[in-house]
Amino acid sequence: MSAQHQTSATTEAASLPHLPGLPFPHIPQIALINCDDTKQEFIDKFGTVPQIFYDLLRHYLGSFFPLPGKNFGDGVASQSGLSEEDEEIIKKRGIPLDPLKWFGFHRFDAQKGQLPKLNGSVKYDCIILSGSSSSVNDEDKWIYRLSDLIYEVAIGHPNIRLVGVCFGHQLLCKVLYAPSVHVGPGVWEVGPYAVQLNGTGTSLFGGLGTLNLEMFHAEAVFTKSFEIHFQHLREKITAHFRSSSDTPSQGAASILKPVNPFKPTIWGSTEGTACQGTVIFYPKDHGLNYVGQTLGRRSDARVRVLTMQGHPELTQDMAKLLLDLFSKPGEGKEAIPPEVAEEARLRIASWKGTLDWVRVTRAIWAVASGTSFNDMRLLLLHRPGQK
Repeated sequence: MSAQHQTSATTEAASLPHLPGLPFPHIPQIALINCDDTKQEFIDKFGTVPQIFYDLLRHYLGSFFPLPGKNFGDGVASQSGLSEEDEEIIKKRGIPLDPLKWFGFHRFDAQKGQLPKLNGSVKYDCIILSGSSSSVNDEDKWIYRLSDLIYEVAIGHPNIRLVGVCFGHQLLCKVLYAPSVHVGPGVWEVGPYAVQLNGTGTSLFGGLGTLNLEMFHAEAVFTKSFEIHFQHLREKITAHFRSSSDTPSQGAASILKPVNPFKPTIWGSTEGTACQGTVIFYPKDHGLNYVGQTLGRRSDARVRVLTMQGHPELTQDMAKLLLDLFSKPGEGKEAIPPEVAEEARLRIASWKGTLDWVRVTRAIWAVASGTSFNDMRLLLLHRPGQK
């Protein structure tokens, strides 16, 4: 997968009726919130964080529904992945045949104060939070503003799904799951790791027992402590909704309590990090007909929140450059100790596996598009030649 060239984001606001054979009901509007102050050396070689995430979705959809003559990194000009029936339906309804136009992508920079407006003209289906060299425990104003947005989404906008990667995973866990979790120093994990999946994880990511992802973190999510700031935030938001006409939908009103209403399930772990990611499923009686409640049999469910400690957007070359940049003498934030850097370089050099960006992006797309995990057309396994 390459992210070295510029791409223009699509913003298709039209709503599509459900199409027979297509695995999502309408064009999802995705807000990517960049939380990182990315080093210029990395941007010059691989692009910005929003661009890389856009390319991640673009490459996934391109390999899932390839168009004739399109090359998506496997060296083969693909034939159309759509059935003749689907193509005919799409053409009659004036819908772009190119699946890369089937999602709106909106870029924000949290450190610059750019956040999506929840009641604006764009009706977001999903918000993705990126990684960052900052800590979720830093007392920066932008982190508090982003935290407030997360909880407002969770409480007042039940139809907006949330996805968090690395820093985004940790911040979602800290905001949504306190007092049952906290984020603190853990074991350094840098380079490719095989995440061990439990029953929930195998349902989310395609039924295999491990998930290979690039890691780049020293902090981790732990299941304890009490976060006073977010307890006050819950009470403030709850009081606002109960005292104003700006009442959220019935799905959200049922969970307006000054206590934690979110009960996550951990889907995977490594030896050094017990919580490699979490998931919250919609209740089966949710207004959007979300179904699936039995642990270990979640493939028929739709997901409200999905978090992951690893980086599906990073390639080995990206990880190598980040390792070099963050292990230089005098590095500040997230500086990698020499012994950790040496082990990471050996790990990267000796890695013989395949990074599972396809399986993870499939899950992210299912969350973003509101697709049920039991849709067999989402169960695309790794294609030969994809890296």
